[in-house]
Amino acid sequence: MTFPKLFVLLCILKNRKMIETGRILPGKILCKEPPKVEKKTTSGIIIPETTKSPTIIGDVVLTGESLPTLKMVVSDGDKVLFSPHSFVRVVIDDEPYMLVNLQDILFIF
Repeated sequence: MTFPKLFVLLCILKNRKMIETGRILPGKILCKEPPKVEKKTTSGIIIPETTKSPTIIGDVVLTGESLPTLKMVVSDGDKVLFSPHSFVRVVIDDEPYMLVNLQDILFIF
């Protein structure tokens, strides 16, 4: 099955300038990846990423349209919780983002 090439303007506001990159599809959410912070115990032992929380919290930057069967209930600026295995990492202008399906959102803050 072949899909037609789609290129439409997607604007993300970053440092007061617009970045042209592409288009987000219906039912998808683009989240800002949280900064990686090393966790240490009081005795100075570094806790590795693999032992931390099994969920991720991301800030919603952009949302696609609603699907015919599923209404888009997330809006720009929301914080969302999702599984670490339910997203695709995307780098746009050296900034890390996560592309998540609407169905994979577990909680909206």
